[in-house]
Amino acid sequence: MYEAHLRSLLSPLGIYDLEEHSASGAAVCALGTGLDTVSRRLEEIEREALTATAEGEGLARRGLPGAPPPSRQRTGGPPSRPFCRLTGTA
Repeated sequence: MYEAHLRSLLSPLGIYDLEEHSASGAAVCALGTGLDTVSRRLEEIEREALTATAEGEGLARRGLPGAPPPSRQRTGGPPSRPFCRLTGTA
Protein backbone atom coordinates (compact mmCIF):
# COMPACT_ATOMS: atom_id res chain seq x y z
CA MET A 1 0.00 0.00 0.00
CA TYR A 2 2.58 2.59 1.12
CA GLU A 3 5.20 1.22 -1.29
CA ALA A 4 3.00 1.99 -4.29
CA HIS A 5 2.23 5.42 -2.88
CA LEU A 6 5.92 6.21 -2.34
CA ARG A 7 6.75 5.03 -5.86
CA SER A 8 3.99 7.23 -7.32
CA LEU A 9 5.39 10.23 -5.44
CA LEU A 10 9.02 9.62 -6.41
CA SER A 11 8.70 8.44 -10.00
CA PRO A 12 7.76 11.84 -11.53
CA LEU A 13 11.00 13.30 -10.16
CA GLY A 14 12.98 11.02 -12.46
CA ILE A 15 16.06 11.03 -10.24
CA TYR A 16 15.58 7.60 -8.64
CA ASP A 17 15.88 4.16 -10.19
CA LEU A 18 12.79 2.56 -8.67
CA GLU A 19 13.13 -0.88 -10.24
CA GLU A 20 12.89 -3.78 -7.79
CA HIS A 21 16.57 -4.76 -8.05
CA SER A 22 18.02 -1.28 -7.55
CA ALA A 23 19.15 0.14 -4.23
CA SER A 24 16.56 2.92 -4.38
CA GLY A 25 13.80 0.47 -5.27
CA ALA A 26 14.77 -1.82 -2.41
CA ALA A 27 14.80 1.13 -0.01
CA VAL A 28 11.32 2.21 -1.13
CA CYS A 29 10.11 -1.37 -0.72
CA ALA A 30 11.57 -1.58 2.81
CA LEU A 31 10.12 1.78 3.81
CA GLY A 32 6.72 0.87 2.41
CA THR A 33 6.73 -2.44 4.28
CA GLY A 34 7.70 -0.71 7.51
CA LEU A 35 4.98 1.92 7.12
CA ASP A 36 2.41 -0.80 6.39
CA THR A 37 3.40 -2.60 9.60
CA VAL A 38 3.17 0.57 11.68
CA SER A 39 -0.18 1.45 10.10
CA ARG A 40 -1.68 -1.97 10.93
CA ARG A 41 -0.42 -1.79 14.53
CA LEU A 42 -1.77 1.74 14.96
CA GLU A 43 -5.20 0.65 13.69
CA GLU A 44 -5.17 -2.20 16.22
CA ILE A 45 -4.17 0.12 19.08
CA GLU A 46 -6.87 2.63 18.16
CA ARG A 47 -9.50 -0.13 18.01
CA GLU A 48 -8.49 -1.69 21.34
CA ALA A 49 -8.24 1.68 23.11
CA LEU A 50 -12.00 2.23 23.00
CA THR A 51 -14.28 -0.16 24.85
CA ALA A 52 -16.94 0.18 22.16
CA THR A 53 -14.64 -1.13 19.42
CA ALA A 54 -12.30 -3.39 21.42
CA GLU A 55 -12.20 -7.02 20.32
CA GLY A 56 -9.45 -8.66 22.35
CA GLU A 57 -6.77 -7.11 24.48
CA GLY A 58 -8.83 -3.99 25.13
CA LEU A 59 -11.64 -6.09 26.65
CA ALA A 60 -9.27 -8.30 28.60
CA ARG A 61 -7.48 -5.37 30.22
CA ARG A 62 -10.82 -4.02 31.44
CA GLY A 63 -12.01 -7.43 32.63
CA LEU A 64 -15.09 -7.27 30.42
CA PRO A 65 -17.05 -10.22 29.06
CA GLY A 66 -16.23 -11.22 25.52
CA ALA A 67 -12.49 -11.09 26.05
CA PRO A 68 -10.59 -13.90 24.39
CA PRO A 69 -9.33 -16.70 26.62
CA PRO A 70 -5.87 -16.05 28.12
CA SER A 71 -4.24 -18.39 25.58
CA ARG A 72 -5.34 -16.10 22.70
CA GLN A 73 -4.39 -12.79 24.28
CA ARG A 74 -1.26 -10.99 23.18
CA THR A 75 1.75 -11.42 25.36
CA GLY A 76 4.47 -8.90 25.71
CA GLY A 77 5.17 -8.50 29.36
CA PRO A 78 3.39 -6.46 31.96
CA PRO A 79 1.38 -3.46 30.82
CA SER A 80 3.44 -0.30 30.74
CA ARG A 81 2.60 2.58 33.02
CA PRO A 82 1.82 5.94 31.43
CA PHE A 83 4.78 8.31 31.28
CA CYS A 84 4.33 11.99 32.00
CA ARG A 85 6.62 14.13 29.83
CA LEU A 86 6.16 17.17 32.04
CA THR A 87 7.27 15.60 35.30
CA GLY A 88 9.38 12.77 33.88
CA THR A 89 7.67 10.19 36.07
CA ALA A 90 5.75 7.06 35.32
